[in-house]
Amino acid sequence: MSSPCCQDSSAFPIRDWQDEISAFLCPSHSLCLALFDLEGALQFANPAMRRLFKSDPVRSFLNPSFAALCEHPVIDGTLVYDGFVTIGDYLSTNPSLRSKVFRKNGQLLISCDYDAAQLFELNQSLADLNQQVNNLQRQLIKDKATLQATLAQLNEANARLAELNATKDRFFSIIAHDLRSPFNAIVGFSSLLAEQVRDKDYDGIGEYAEMIEESSQRALALLHNLLEWSRSQTGRIKFAPTDMSVKKLLDDCVALVQDAARQKNIAVVADVPVDGRLYGDEAMLATVLRNLLTNAVKFTTAGGRVLATARADEEGWTIAVRDNGVGISPENQAKLFRLDQSLSTSGTNNEQGTGLGLILCKEFVDKHGGRLWVESTPGQGSIFSFSIPVSAR
Repeated sequence: MSSPCCQDSSAFPIRDWQDEISAFLCPSHSLCLALFDLEGALQFANPAMRRLFKSDPVRSFLNPSFAALCEHPVIDGTLVYDGFVTIGDYLSTNPSLRSKVFRKNGQLLISCDYDAAQLFELNQSLADLNQQVNNLQRQLIKDKATLQATLAQLNEANARLAELNATKDRFFSIIAHDLRSPFNAIVGFSSLLAEQVRDKDYDGIGEYAEMIEESSQRALALLHNLLEWSRSQTGRIKFAPTDMSVKKLLDDCVALVQDAARQKNIAVVADVPVDGRLYGDEAMLATVLRNLLTNAVKFTTAGGRVLATARADEEGWTIAVRDNGVGISPENQAKLFRLDQSLSTSGTNNEQGTGLGLILCKEFVDKHGGRLWVESTPGQGSIFSFSIPVSAR
């Protein structure tokens, strides 16, 4: 027995249900219906189909085109096309729907629907697209982070380059002026000394010899700092911390400046209440302390006093060199410890210097994770202090 839906319409009066069927089909979201005449005039379209149309219903049929559907050969009866139709425009992502197209009486009926398999495929495509977008976003974030890191490295390299240029300029300045001056004095006084010896004129040769010695000592000290500084700049000084006696460190460095201090009648004293132990690079710390003591003697007037102290607390050691000399103005204090600032001042006995020793001191203290600072009042003296934290161990 055949199905009622396949029987002749006279046997199954479907027209009696036309209103109900229309009420179901017209608002359907899964079934799209459109009726055109063959000239392209739209005679009917349910809401689902209208949502697919762009500005021009006929132009909205992309593949096959409306003209191709109108001219398509008959497949069976009034059916002229059975396949997928892409509806939309060329600027958007458009759906391709399973469709049947019928042609009769100068009209074209286009029906399209979403089947479950197609919806699943579409959802899968959207999911894949979303995954690609997410991957692209993650890659963009990663690329942005890489770019920022590269930019930071570039800025760091530029800063380092500027520092190296300042180092080069300062080095040539020292070579051209500060190192040349003592050698000019040595050559000049040596020439005078040689001339007087040839003439057997021995008056004043002792004074010339002292000046030669003083200039030689100044040149030697400057060369020592230059060599230490160049080694630190090229990474040839290795940080080698050991456990050491703080008292011995201060006593040894004080002993090295006693001759210069006696010439100016300056008392240099080390005050270490408790013989504690310090963990650090002994050669570096000796260089720091020796430079600070030498400067203190240099800028203290005859009959003055220099005091070296060391104090410990839970954070580490603080070593200070205090003098009652000429002091440093606030403007010059701002130039201390900076390679890009030139600060060369004469001592109370016209001793010469370059300020390079303090820059070297700061670098060595920095290697210990410590800090170097100054407190000074013009006319009253200065206190140079540096800290060596427990964390240096």
